[in-house]
Amino acid sequence: MYHSRPSPSTRSSVNATSSSHTPRRRRQRPSGGRTEIFSATHQPHSGNYGSGGDQYDDIPPMQTLVGQQRRGATSGSYGSFSGGVSGGSSLVGGCAGGIGSVGSGVNAQTRFSPLLLESGEVHIHDWAAVATSGISRRIGLCSSALGGLVTGVATSSNSGQHCHHVGTNGTSSSSSSTSCHVPGRLRLCSRSVVFEPDDPTRGIVRIPFAKCDAPPASLSSSSSSNSSQLYGSVAIHPSRHFVMKEGNAVRPFDMIDAHVEFAFEFRYAPPQDFLTMSASLHATCRDTRVSSADAAASLSNTLRPRLSRPFDLSSLVDVRERPRTGGMRCELMTPLLSNPGCCVVTDRRIYFQPAEVNNVGPYGTRTSSWALSAVRACARRYKGLRDRAMEIFFGDERTGVGRSSVLMAFATKAEREELFQCLPEVPCHTDRAFIMSSSRKWREGTMSTYSYLLSLNSAAGRSFHDLSRYPVFPWVIVDFTSSSLKLNDPKTYRDFTKPVGALNTERLEYYRERMEGMHGMEPFLYGTHYSAPGYVLYYLVRSMPEHMLCLQNGMLSMRRILCIANLCNSCI
Repeated sequence: MYHSRPSPSTRSSVNATSSSHTPRRRRQRPSGGRTEIFSATHQPHSGNYGSGGDQYDDIPPMQTLVGQQRRGATSGSYGSFSGGVSGGSSLVGGCAGGIGSVGSGVNAQTRFSPLLLESGEVHIHDWAAVATSGISRRIGLCSSALGGLVTGVATSSNSGQHCHHVGTNGTSSSSSSTSCHVPGRLRLCSRSVVFEPDDPTRGIVRIPFAKCDAPPASLSSSSSSNSSQLYGSVAIHPSRHFVMKEGNAVRPFDMIDAHVEFAFEFRYAPPQDFLTMSASLHATCRDTRVSSADAAASLSNTLRPRLSRPFDLSSLVDVRERPRTGGMRCELMTPLLSNPGCCVVTDRRIYFQPAEVNNVGPYGTRTSSWALSAVRACARRYKGLRDRAMEIFFGDERTGVGRSSVLMAFATKAEREELFQCLPEVPCHTDRAFIMSSSRKWREGTMSTYSYLLSLNSAAGRSFHDLSRYPVFPWVIVDFTSSSLKLNDPKTYRDFTKPVGALNTERLEYYRERMEGMHGMEPFLYGTHYSAPGYVLYYLVRSMPEHMLCLQNGMLSMRRILCIANLCNSCI
């Protein structure tokens, strides 16, 4: 295939199927109360799950992970769409996790998502805090600071104490002594500090460490707006900060270039841990002598205690479950994000326990689980260039209808295969037998063309969880100008005797001449791939706007799909 971009068919993935949670029951802790990682040896599987093959003929071969949906104040929730078989779909309510999950633990009002951070940045910890303009009256907060908390130009230390407060209804008032207090969550990330106000109409503020000359510092009680406070206050002085989701709208980030002081009062815990960790992270971000590899190694050492949390036995749905694997370190993959954690397989369920890093979003902080009896298919996948990931497809335990899938990337290929051995006997999409079976069903007319194309994509290693390997569809119809579509007219379709890259003879001749002129390197005909995250999000920007903002550093591309006919002509 020689597409320069993915097919517009991918733009139709905007529905989601509801997923359910397994309720947590009051139960006894397993005997011994141990919390260390399981060290049980592998035991061969002998469950009665059928032999696969024709038993699952009515199951969709691949499920579609949709983009992020905007549901009130929630963000980062994902669902699935049963392609071309079940016919119906429904929106996921609230912040529900995966099928049969123990619970997501996500605050229904949270607007923060790791998509708001830089590429490769992780969320570490958060505290309840109050942002205030009265902690230090030496300066005023700049315009747009805290998304409308206070406006006014930042002043020097010997300037007046005047601040201009703006209310949520647009009214304003001037005062030289009034303090403006905004409660919210102060989040420490690997390259920045983020403040998320509880009020969804106020913007989320991100303060990069690279734009702070000094790390966050503690404020003395004499400088505080409340000298009798129980805990402490910190101040941050950046030369640049970003305001996001102001008015609870997904929009390009506002970059504010101004020297501003942000002050935060900690409500339920002292700020010592925050100050210690932020000082170390600030030093790493500001040291220009540190290479990116050394910075990643330093961050890994800092986060190791949070990443190595042992599996909690109290998360088992049934205390009678018998573990079949140890605690395998893995990452739960979603578009542009990876959620590190621990995977354990018992004789009944698959468990994923999130680590204490990036534990915000659809999977939250509590353990998710999926019943082995709900597994309908699996597929070996790549993470980057390493063959060490596994996608598992689930269906309803009663009806058998496909509902969703999860993609897990393990530390080694051996651990991935250990999980594979624990699964019931279900079709594997990357095995030759599945491809031959799908081809036979399509030729016999028992499988739709849409499901067949999804099967081929899955067999080729493509997944809706990975934007770098997103499913692609061929351009079929080229007549977008006629008032009615004539399916019996050959001119309605493109020429299938040639690949897409050879349909335009002038462009093909140009590429051939360029290839013949290549010396000292391996010649190639096409220099760009037809599928990449940027191309995929170009089609899905309306259903996944936050992913586009994340990929383009808070900016939205001005390129829009205005005419399908022009889009088709640009590809073929």
